[in-house]
Amino acid sequence: MSEEQVRVERTLGSWRRIETWLKQHVPRAWQRLPEPATEEEILALERDLDLKIPADVRAFYLVRNGTGPAGDFNGSGGDADPSGYIFTDYGIGPISQLSIWARNHFPPDIFEGTEFSPSTRLLPLIVFDPDAWSMLFVDCTPGDGYGQLGWFGEASFPDMGLYPSFADYLLYASDALSAGRDMSHHRPEVR
Repeated sequence: MSEEQVRVERTLGSWRRIETWLKQHVPRAWQRLPEPATEEEILALERDLDLKIPADVRAFYLVRNGTGPAGDFNGSGGDADPSGYIFTDYGIGPISQLSIWARNHFPPDIFEGTEFSPSTRLLPLIVFDPDAWSMLFVDCTPGDGYGQLGWFGEASFPDMGLYPSFADYLLYASDALSAGRDMSHHRPEVR
């Protein structure tokens, strides 16, 4: 099995564990999980942002289009107590929101005059507040960092390589949730 296939299998296994935990402990959040994204939606996002989404991220979106209803992420008000934020104050955004976050936080000229190449492609996935001013992103730039998760906060430049992959992030999250373990600033609590 290739490394890409291993990441896909780890993503799907970790996500099954998270859904099982949600169904048992927070059925409201589990019931509000969205349907899968379509391959057409994923391909449209890739074309729109001129990037290739890593296989583990794609596999997640083909199971669930984020972790809650789009209204929990798009500033339209959504639910007063958003279920999309599976862990307190953050959640995996729906495909429809990713392009907006990418354009708002990583416009084409952001990397000019920095250590980053102008061809750097970062895709925001997980926001830590409703305004999306701090987030985890996946590096979609071809090369050694492809598929790694990094951190971006307001008024800062991206911090690359926080997690080796989305699969590793979900494994860490599912382990923490199952064990009730602290995730540093990612507390395994559910709204």
